[in-house]
Amino acid sequence: MKRRIFIFGFAVLLLLQGCSTALLNREYVTEQTHEENSLLTDASILRADSYDSLVSAILQLVGQRVDHGVIRLYNYSGDVGEDLSNACLEVKQNNPLGAYAVDYITHDFSRIVSYYEVNLYIAYRRSYEQIKSVVAATGSSAIKEVLQNALEQFSPAAVLRIGYFEEDEAYIRTILSEAYDATPNAAFGLPDCEIGLYPEEGTERILEITLMYQRDQKVLLRQQEQVERAADSLTASTAGERQRDTLTQLYRKLKQSTVYDGEGKETVYAALIQGRANSEGVAAAMSLLCKTAEIPCELVRGTRSGVARVWNRVTLDGEVLEIDVAAQLQAGVETPTYMPRGGIGGAYGYQTAD
Repeated sequence: MKRRIFIFGFAVLLLLQGCSTALLNREYVTEQTHEENSLLTDASILRADSYDSLVSAILQLVGQRVDHGVIRLYNYSGDVGEDLSNACLEVKQNNPLGAYAVDYITHDFSRIVSYYEVNLYIAYRRSYEQIKSVVAATGSSAIKEVLQNALEQFSPAAVLRIGYFEEDEAYIRTILSEAYDATPNAAFGLPDCEIGLYPEEGTERILEITLMYQRDQKVLLRQQEQVERAADSLTASTAGERQRDTLTQLYRKLKQSTVYDGEGKETVYAALIQGRANSEGVAAAMSLLCKTAEIPCELVRGTRSGVARVWNRVTLDGEVLEIDVAAQLQAGVETPTYMPRGGIGGAYGYQTAD
């Protein structure tokens, strides 16, 4: 009896083992949806009932960088084919975002009972990140601030959407120069730039400023870190009851570490790290030290005896004064002297803007 039970149990075990092997060896298929950058779900299909709303819908697709989008036209009284062609052309040629981002648009449409269904296929010449990086700006101050942020990070480009713009490239280059002078921790040489306007005409436009630096971004960021550490070190123990006293301490520390050289480089790195710079490099170094010590300071460009020169304009205890740090370093003075704004000396000439 026990033997029969054993044989029966052994047979069941073999049967189960066979089933398990069969289960393990069975083929299986999984399905995975391939996601594209499109708006095809019912919840995201756009609607329009007029030409203006059709243009707005197309721009919504462009703003999200959608490759294939669907728009349904309800109660549409216009000529769908003609309006659709005109709307795509308007977005591509006349709208700032379309002119900046879109390469071309193709479309088709069909009548479905009570509405028209439009399929749009959009090819782009900008990435999603580029489209989303466009910054709204109004006025020269806003443009300057955006450019300062780009220069401080050594970004390859700054893209702005401006509501009212009728200026030329010379105007943008002037603002870029001002932004550079106001960013002493990025004074490693004014980058060359290329300027693009989209569309080419009109008042509302996208302004693209491509910046070309003298060195690689990683190198510049590393040098910037060195410069900022040097500035922190030089300003660490400078404190006075008056801003004039603090600036005198900053000048003396700069004098110990930097030599003025009329043939030297124009960068803050040359002044604070390499220890030798021309008037622009020296003025940039002083500007950074003042900024670190929270003393209002800016660069002034002009000439001295007919030769290009850069010096500083500072606000000390409420008084606006000017100082040519390079000249005083060259003279070896221990206590710097200042002149009233606009009256630094007869040998000096100011740029027109000043």
